[in-house]
Amino acid sequence: NGKNAIQTNVSAQPKYIVSGIGGKPSIQCKGGTYLTCGNNFTMNGNYTFIVLFKAGPTGTFGTVFAKSINANGGIYLGHTTDGTYNLFADVEQIQLPTKPKILNKNLILSGVFKTRTDTVKLYRNNVLDHFYKPGGAIDFAGSNTSAFDIGTTAGGLPLDGQIAEMYIFNEASPDSNRNFLENYLLSKYAPSVNLGADINTCASNYNISANQPYFEKYLWSNGDTMPSITVSASGYYSVRATDIFGRFSFDTLLVNFDTINFKPNLGIDTTICFGQNSVLNAGPKHLSYIWSTGDTSNTLSINQTGFYHVSVKNCKNNTYKD
Repeated sequence: NGKNAIQTNVSAQPKYIVSGIGGKPSIQCKGGTYLTCGNNFTMNGNYTFIVLFKAGPTGTFGTVFAKSINANGGIYLGHTTDGTYNLFADVEQIQLPTKPKILNKNLILSGVFKTRTDTVKLYRNNVLDHFYKPGGAIDFAGSNTSAFDIGTTAGGLPLDGQIAEMYIFNEASPDSNRNFLENYLLSKYAPSVNLGADINTCASNYNISANQPYFEKYLWSNGDTMPSITVSASGYYSVRATDIFGRFSFDTLLVNFDTINFKPNLGIDTTICFGQNSVLNAGPKHLSYIWSTGDTSNTLSINQTGFYHVSVKNCKNNTYKD
């Protein structure tokens, strides 16, 4: 549609990171690299922005996006030298009483601007961070004389960081819409921890892993703080994982170390109707099987008359047939 963010100057092109924020693709702006959308859309009325980014570790000024921050008014989002995020709406600087640090952190920042009521709501990782009502009217008309840039401003202030996704809407999005999109981004880039299905094993120990690029901290039920643990006793094991946005998620896994001298029992002979299938189940999946047909699964689907037998090697290292 001619409104894509581009950079034709090769030396100013951001770097494409295959495994960036949350292990997913991102662009990295550094040393003045940036994208521009040109001056091809206006911002005269209500609007909403949602951006997922990670500012670098440096303490200089950095721009996430901007569309004119001069005396004519405009919009600017970035961070200051003390590592807090900075937002200008029209010619007003939004003052944040808590001044949250954003350097070297993964953040979803969003703002909902209502020009008719002259209010601004700022959200950080889907939590309301600030409600602001400036002294004067919010008017972005002056910003329509300049380009919308990502990673820099017309006056410099380049970003050292990564940007994964950005959304700009020409409406003051209802909380339900904004909340839906932000939860989608949170879940996409940092899903809840998942240890998988419960385990039966013949091994003497078992490794349980919660390791993912979108987790930063782990706390296991045994007190371990590594991404994975090795266990040797049957029982339930749980983990609390802290993701890149600071959220917690939990999961529990049952590990059973099988010590049973299992023997297969296929049951009595059976008759099925022509054209139908019957499934023979020889035992739990974690044991070793070999059927008279050569199959090695714990189950066998049959549709032909005949005798079928199976050999099972159990966790005691004993082999039995049926």
